[in-house]
Amino acid sequence: MGFYLLERFGFAEEFVNTVAHIMEYEAQWQLMKADRLVLPG
Repeated sequence: MGFYLLERFGFAEEFVNTVAHIMEYEAQWQLMKADRLVLPG
């Protein structure tokens, strides 16, 4: 959920990917990416 919120509040996907990597959630984030809804701001 937190990664979705980062994107929703305008953070770049590259930044969110970096956060996922640092937090060691990279594999889960890759699975979740296809299941998210990001609306243009």
